[in-house]
Amino acid sequence: MRILFPLFVVILVTTISGCKKESRPASEPTPTYPANSRFIDEFVFRATDNPSLMANDSVKNVYIDTLIVTVPYGTNITSLIPTIKHTGASISPSSGVAQDFSVPVKYVVTARDGSTLTYWVIVKVKMKSTVFASNQNGNVYAIDGDKGTLKWTFATGATDCYGGPTYYNGTVYFGATNGYLYALDANTGALKWRFLSNGPVNNNTPCINNDILYFTGTVPPYTYGSLYAINAQTGSLIWNKLQVYQFSNPTVSNSKVFVTTFGGVYAYDALTGTGAGVYDRSLCRSNPLVVNGIVYSGTEGTTISAFNIQNTNRLWDFFDLPTNPDQGSGTSPTHHNGTIFNASYNKRFYAVDSASGLMKWRFPTDESFAIFSAPIVGNGMVYTSAGGYIYALNEPNGLLRWKKNAPSIIGTTGNTGAINCTLNNETLLLGAANNVHSLNALNG
Repeated sequence: MRILFPLFVVILVTTISGCKKESRPASEPTPTYPANSRFIDEFVFRATDNPSLMANDSVKNVYIDTLIVTVPYGTNITSLIPTIKHTGASISPSSGVAQDFSVPVKYVVTARDGSTLTYWVIVKVKMKSTVFASNQNGNVYAIDGDKGTLKWTFATGATDCYGGPTYYNGTVYFGATNGYLYALDANTGALKWRFLSNGPVNNNTPCINNDILYFTGTVPPYTYGSLYAINAQTGSLIWNKLQVYQFSNPTVSNSKVFVTTFGGVYAYDALTGTGAGVYDRSLCRSNPLVVNGIVYSGTEGTTISAFNIQNTNRLWDFFDLPTNPDQGSGTSPTHHNGTIFNASYNKRFYAVDSASGLMKWRFPTDESFAIFSAPIVGNGMVYTSAGGYIYALNEPNGLLRWKKNAPSIIGTTGNTGAINCTLNNETLLLGAANNVHSLNALNG
């Protein structure tokens, strides 16, 4: 499951109550603020004042002198009427007066002592978003990212579509167990082309670079794997490589395609498919990560290993508990701000310095199974799941921000297995049990 067209959202959406208090006083006392108080407390576009907002109000609680307000897709921002609460004697322009917010608008709050404070209000229109998801019925779906309503369905006729779809230039790409790699029109779901590989395309998410699509598949009797490079526009084969072991999802960087197999971490020339290096001979399950000239991967013996991209030399290995046999990792590592995030078979989650391999923090989960879902980072948090719970951890120190019981959300009993998470700004999307579920990413 993958979210496309990411949104820039920094608003709180509320609704207006229609209730009427029976014994409300004729007037409410005006709050008393210090003579030098000159702050905006709240900036609201009410639906009752702005018909183009439809049923939604856009609210921005103010803590700094720049207000960024995001309004729904399709809103006409050239004439919006704000309702403003402030602590000063006056504000200019006044509350309730329409403004053209296609450009930043300056508001000046004047205190009772004559001092002023300037605010700039920037209004952004939320981009129209679509969620593309595949499931174990062999179908792929396009879902409205704002409403959660179905836009279209494409049935492959296969028994399963294990891997997540990839979006690129108006096209959705995905594989299925019937051996085909599909390309669909993202707007309509119509088939553009399909490419027949030499075996099921299992647990694979395609990767695209410079109009070349890379994907992996298995070859019966499933002890072999194939890595393909095909033209993303036409679906024609450019090259493919057969390997004794099955491949992970590919990663493209520095004109190389990186994959892991049960025989190690391999690199191939992205244009020709010729061998470009072997980085490790260990049994590997996770997708490789390449950042700043370093290749990162989990192995069966280490939670994270790092290799020099040029000479394939091993830079460092990280494992937390030397006497624990469950040091390995089948989770794909994630990088953010100089930190590698990954989980281990020992049911712990780790943050490791990307340069030195030294642990920054660890978080022991409440899981009964190893963690296989790749972590994602956003909103100052790291999100992960093993099927028992969904966790949101504080990015700098690993403290728990919130966790949710996964089966209760998905509507199943017992451990749900690996749950794929995708972050759409302040919305966390979960793919499991043939459904897509959404959570508030800030509080669960």
